[in-house]
Amino acid sequence: MQSIFICKLIFNIMEGLKDFTIFTKKLLGSADTYNIILNGEHLGFGEKLMVENAGYAISEELRRRYKNKKILFVCGVGGKGAIGLSAARHLIGHASVRVIIVGDVSGIKNKAMLMNYRIVKDLIEVDSITDSNPDDIRRHLRWSDVVVDAIIGIGLVGRLSGLLYRTIKTVNGAGRNVIAIDIPSGIDPDSGAPNIAAIRARQVFVIHKQKTALRKYNADSSIIVDIGLPASIELFSGPGDVRAAVEKQRMDTNKYERGSVLIIGGSEDYRGAPLLSAFGANNTIAALRGGAGYVTVFAPDGIVETISSKSPEIIAKGFNEAHFGEKDMEKLRDIRHNALVIGPGLSEANITFKVVSEIVKYEKEKRNSIVIDATAIKVMAAYKNFIDSNMVITPHYGEFRALAGVDVRKYDLGKRINAAIDFAKDNGCILVLKGNETIITNGDLVKINRAKSPALATMGTGDVLSGIIAAFASSHKNLFESAVAGVYVHSYLGDKLFDEKGMHVVATDIIDALPSFLKDFDVITGV
Repeated sequence: MQSIFICKLIFNIMEGLKDFTIFTKKLLGSADTYNIILNGEHLGFGEKLMVENAGYAISEELRRRYKNKKILFVCGVGGKGAIGLSAARHLIGHASVRVIIVGDVSGIKNKAMLMNYRIVKDLIEVDSITDSNPDDIRRHLRWSDVVVDAIIGIGLVGRLSGLLYRTIKTVNGAGRNVIAIDIPSGIDPDSGAPNIAAIRARQVFVIHKQKTALRKYNADSSIIVDIGLPASIELFSGPGDVRAAVEKQRMDTNKYERGSVLIIGGSEDYRGAPLLSAFGANNTIAALRGGAGYVTVFAPDGIVETISSKSPEIIAKGFNEAHFGEKDMEKLRDIRHNALVIGPGLSEANITFKVVSEIVKYEKEKRNSIVIDATAIKVMAAYKNFIDSNMVITPHYGEFRALAGVDVRKYDLGKRINAAIDFAKDNGCILVLKGNETIITNGDLVKINRAKSPALATMGTGDVLSGIIAAFASSHKNLFESAVAGVYVHSYLGDKLFDEKGMHVVATDIIDALPSFLKDFDVITGV
């Protein structure tokens, strides 16, 4: 196990990120834990390794405190049970150990649980209790000095019943010293509210970080158990961040409930080639493919027809490019949306101080999310008082220099992170500082997205990114999480396409690849 902790140290030294773990979440809910597991698997630190590390670390805590005691592990058949079995295996030889499995062992599906069960049953006797012998646990409880609760954790859904309910009640009634792994069984993993039965533990061995469920839990002590997770798992973006930003959809949902996006973009100056009037169109298609249910482009009157011709899904409305007036604001107010992208392809002439101030004021009153890109970033650089917490600003290094007065091109990653954090904190916004190592921060939290190729260094890909972020933000209310998810999806698809097309990836390739990737994150309720 020493090699695992050496591995952790090497990870942190190589990345130079250890100091930035203070910009990760302090309390973890159930979704945060699942996201860490997904991101860990993506980075090569899979669930089996996490279970093994957690089991070893918990066994060390038990060995120090209860050596030569009789310790009973009561394990469910999921991930928490796997950790319990791993801890029991490491503790054999240091204490007298028994294991009880709550449930039918033939139905074990969790791979880490199954692996540990097969190992442990060859080392010691492992009993199981089912609906046919629920009281068999009593003799093991009478034997024990200490009981380790590894029954159920973040997977708890709904009202407890049957065998789980009876087991928890029996453990509570045995009068033993109970230690819970991570969160006591029967406690809601987010609110901390007890189910109709919940383990009453004297101690909780909390894995990795404190949990939101334990804020009100009355235990004698909670001990944070370090399981050797490298800093990269929480600081680098990954598929867990996409999972966090994808909202469940009902069978009877409608297009507006899925989120609606408005994109203000395009200009008369970009009529030289078919692609030049498609800045807004690219964003629109990306937003639709990204999951938004209804998308509208608001563009200069002269290019509305061109944008509409790009795709039958595109709804385009026009404004007076020469003078964006009150009639145009009335049109904007009539366009249904809860996320806005502003800037791609706009000329500086039609995005004046007055226009931006009116648009931003309206969007803030409606509590809509705003993605600031391209020309709109220049306006924000001149009028920073417009910047607000409902904004995601997406500059590249040159645009960031105009915004912050800092040239980060020659900075190392650590200095770029600090510069990004300072700007986001000072201005109260979410910053997406684009580059090979894109930094996403709201001043309190930081995520880094490391691209594996330069495939996205081509025109139009930034427009697609802002559309994807807006699509997430139109339905998911955590704007920071929406930005992280959008950046990861955009970058991941760029790298995947690079493997296929090399340096010949174009913006529409990203758009076309969105559905097949995002469908794996779809969750439909009521099926």
